[in-house]
Amino acid sequence: GDDLAARLGRIAALPPEAQKELGEADRSEGRIRDHVRAARYADALALAEGQLATRERHLGTDDPDVAASRLWIDLTG
Repeated sequence: GDDLAARLGRIAALPPEAQKELGEADRSEGRIRDHVRAARYADALALAEGQLATRERHLGTDDPDVAASRLWIDLTG
């Protein structure tokens, strides 16, 4: 919908380095999930905290991806 288009537009307007960092944060999602499935919660938490910091820095605190990172922290912390 319009929210997704606006969000993608905001990301596209970021500097290339910020886009790269957000891509890395997105890719860490699978590793976080793998650590949780293997009950390696400390490893999952460390990745989720890094993911959250990156997303907050580039997307602000109200972005849905930031909320997803917080959820991982709540689940593993």
